[in-house]
Amino acid sequence: MTDFRERVDDRFIKPDEEVVELIRFKVPEATRDEIVRAASAMSRLTVIYPRVVRVAAALLENWYSSNFAADTDRDPLLHFSYQQILLWVQEMHEKMVDKRLLLFDLQDMFISLYELHDLCMDRDVFVAHQFALLIRQLSIYLGELTAHLSRLGNCEACDILRVADWCVERSAIAVYENRPEPAIHCLPLIGDFTPERLLGAGAFGSVYKARYNPANMVCTLKIVSTTCFSAVEHATADRVVASVIDHPFIVSYFCVFSVDEKCTVTVMEYVKAVDLQKVVDRAQSLRVKQSRIIFAQLMAAVVHMHFYGLIHRDIKGSNALLSFGGRVKLIDFDTNKVCVGHFATRHILSYFRRTAVELNDMEIAGTPPYMAPEVHCRKAYGRAMDWWSLGITLYKLMIGRVPFRGQNEVTLKNQICNEEVRFPKFKSNREHIVRPAINLILGLLRKRALERLGSVQYNDIINAPFLANIDWTWLQSADCLMRLPAFGEVMYEAARGKNTRDHREHLTDSFIMRLSPEASPETKSRPLPRVQDLKDKKGGHQPLFTYMSTMFREVMRSGIPVEAASSAPLFKSIQRFAHSNVLDFNSTKSLENPLQAERIDIAIPKGRSHRVAARLEPTLGEDCRIYYVVTNIAPNDPTAYSSLTEGDVVIAVNGVSVIDGSRAEVEALMAAPGFDEVIVTVLSSGTMRLLLSRIDMRLVLAHFKPIEVVIGLGIGSNMFTLRVGSYYEPTTKAFVKVTVLLHVHSRLGCNVYSGDVLIAFNGSPVTGLTLDDLSGKLNDASVQRSISVVPASCMRVDRPILDRLFRAYDGYYQNQFEEDGPELRSSVEKNHTDEDDM
Repeated sequence: MTDFRERVDDRFIKPDEEVVELIRFKVPEATRDEIVRAASAMSRLTVIYPRVVRVAAALLENWYSSNFAADTDRDPLLHFSYQQILLWVQEMHEKMVDKRLLLFDLQDMFISLYELHDLCMDRDVFVAHQFALLIRQLSIYLGELTAHLSRLGNCEACDILRVADWCVERSAIAVYENRPEPAIHCLPLIGDFTPERLLGAGAFGSVYKARYNPANMVCTLKIVSTTCFSAVEHATADRVVASVIDHPFIVSYFCVFSVDEKCTVTVMEYVKAVDLQKVVDRAQSLRVKQSRIIFAQLMAAVVHMHFYGLIHRDIKGSNALLSFGGRVKLIDFDTNKVCVGHFATRHILSYFRRTAVELNDMEIAGTPPYMAPEVHCRKAYGRAMDWWSLGITLYKLMIGRVPFRGQNEVTLKNQICNEEVRFPKFKSNREHIVRPAINLILGLLRKRALERLGSVQYNDIINAPFLANIDWTWLQSADCLMRLPAFGEVMYEAARGKNTRDHREHLTDSFIMRLSPEASPETKSRPLPRVQDLKDKKGGHQPLFTYMSTMFREVMRSGIPVEAASSAPLFKSIQRFAHSNVLDFNSTKSLENPLQAERIDIAIPKGRSHRVAARLEPTLGEDCRIYYVVTNIAPNDPTAYSSLTEGDVVIAVNGVSVIDGSRAEVEALMAAPGFDEVIVTVLSSGTMRLLLSRIDMRLVLAHFKPIEVVIGLGIGSNMFTLRVGSYYEPTTKAFVKVTVLLHVHSRLGCNVYSGDVLIAFNGSPVTGLTLDDLSGKLNDASVQRSISVVPASCMRVDRPILDRLFRAYDGYYQNQFEEDGPELRSSVEKNHTDEDDM
């Protein structure tokens, strides 16, 4: 018997304030004792059942290292989905190591992934199905850990395996009914586009106004050399954004594909607009009202990007287009970075905690005068870097220049990191007009990202006094938001290449609206890639470098042009206690088949032998069906470091049932050629597994009435395999040993089954015998033997359901054991009507 010297009660740690805040945020009515118990669950689990933690951590580490690198065979949306899981896995693993992981953390992760799966279902059902399989893989890795955190923390269960199953089943049906053609197989031809005018060119390529001839649809064509980007992440950043984003203030992408001349062609919506920064420079500064309208649109676009798991990293006026009437479109996503998204309508507190600090890759991205202090110093950064850049942009809109203007990089960095922002003096009669803007800028330009406006919640910006008078519905739907004289001047020069000083009388609204920007003669004279010189790539398109929107697929199919204008809401609705379907998966009672309630999927990495190093032996159940029991696991094989244990009752391998299967069939499935890991499905009610997992095992054993079994002469030679197991008994803070009939040969024919607990032999307690002596006597067919067993085998028909969530039910799904009291349950208000909590 193993005894803990430390009292388990001492392991009820005093949680730090961050953990207390998270639990109170989820369950406002939680008592201090309930919070302490929930917060201590991970620490207690590490002490009582350390193997569960080790296995989960190892599986996450292996998956992370195997999937960290970009795979060009994944399309942009699937690549983005992988990135989301990688970020979540990294955080969950860190919290596991620190013993600070809560059930609510895992719940939030699966809520977020579930909602992302919904987004994938809307965009591409095939990607949705692949992503669902990833969610299932993650649920397998973390299923046992999640159940333990629920039980030890006395929190309402979250059956993440059922969450994953629902996603897989739903997407599989959608794929079967309507599987879309992969983008690489339905790309337009470059000859389908006719360039109408060169809009501009830069170091990376050229941009044309063009027409997609089959639908007579005007669009923007951007041609970029593939040699401009050394990293796959940067080369594909715009495709990733295009696959996820849909917002009125962000430019819409139609498709992206490669051509033979080592160029990438990007087809976007055509926006008759000019560079916002040029308009500001021409006007020298904008009025407060004008700045407010532009800032509000940029801010809404950034909030949308952040909610959908993207940091722009280069917010500035020249990365926004301004059209007639004051409409703004955010552009240029080459420096974009994937961050954790907030796809759920239910408020996920950990998402907002990451706003200031989430990534620590030491990258410098952006334009130096607009870059946040943490970026200049190569420190960890988060979405708050975009809020700093937006603060600089607002300053530029109102003052006409950026606040920090060092003569060189060192001076500029010192100013940004150490000097406070200064404003020019305003006339006394304008002070009250500009003060709300100044306060907002000061909040956005806090040096410490944690203190920066928007780092706690976005409503701090959205509801700032500067934006108090914004009618957001009007902002999205109005045909004309404002008139900017400088816009007409810049548009005229961009369209005609002439200075406006002698033509201002011609710049009427109707005249300006007929203008379309065009590159200068100097730009046109440069050696630029021309659309007519490009040739279609003959195969070899890589999914990650290719994108096709659902809208453009329909345009290609029908030949009918469509408007690219997004009808998506400006802001995602986030409410603290919004309902999530994931919270409904809190029980196994609705599963019709008890075996499904007791199903546990175990991931086993295959070793050098390319097979699972576990011996499975057939045994007979009381229902006269053949089951397979794990009787031996080879040491030092990856199988030994999985959660598979001797005594496990295997019912399926890689989703294929092995009940009543032949040994050859089972061994073939366990070899699983072509798989890096094997998924073995076992019963949670297997006795050896119960001993290693249920903290109420004493109650489980006490539920069964011992029975006497007589084994006659000539019966039972080498028919029994015994093992000593132990379970944790919290009342004594000790492990209690029991002797288990690990395997009973299928030919035995007595009323004894694999998993029964042996308590007496020939009238004497088995505690007085060694395992070898007991095994020898039990397998001696030359004498009659009498044994007493606790009939706890899951092979028996009349037994309680001992499910994977550590609940015990009878045949009518009534609880069998006394509960520990009310469980902590995440608060839900299905009819929540308060204002959005962002």
